[in-house]
Amino acid sequence: MRVIYLIIASLFLSACSIQGMVEKTTPESVRADHTAHIDKLLAADSTRMQRAFDLDMADETVKANIATVFENVPGGEEIRRDYVGFESSSGFNTGEGKSRSISITTEVQTTEGFMTVQGLYGLDPDGECCALRNINVQKYESSPVRVMWETLGKVGKFAGLFLVGIIVLTVLLVMRSNKKKRAAREVG
Repeated sequence: MRVIYLIIASLFLSACSIQGMVEKTTPESVRADHTAHIDKLLAADSTRMQRAFDLDMADETVKANIATVFENVPGGEEIRRDYVGFESSSGFNTGEGKSRSISITTEVQTTEGFMTVQGLYGLDPDGECCALRNINVQKYESSPVRVMWETLGKVGKFAGLFLVGIIVLTVLLVMRSNKKKRAAREVG
């Protein structure tokens, strides 16, 4: 019976989309900031990142770190952009006050490859939501996440249809069996 509950739960979860979840649970300001950072990364413009982290561009370490981030941005025109990961937590600690953390991961496909951009947001110094705390960019030759989610969605739909078919077939067979038993009792 546990297996059936697990299958049903996985079917419901496969019907959820990360895109919809991010749009419903993440503040518009965070989504807009994340999108703006991706746009600037694709345009090879580091000014937004410099402002977000108040970076000193005279520091050679900062320049090297920014160069490393931009090495992970594939060239070419953008083809597709999808949210592929999301995590959010809020809390309140009596000693430290409130806390908020939002992590959004976006997969971007360009004509020359793929990249994932993970933005980690938290409360700003005034305790308001939300300021960029960290940004991580990884470059890939093929889709690292979206293809997996699409495959799982197709498998989930097939498994769901199969499960519904089994249930309908079982109900029909039980009804047929009961009808034959009633007919046999009426004759006998």
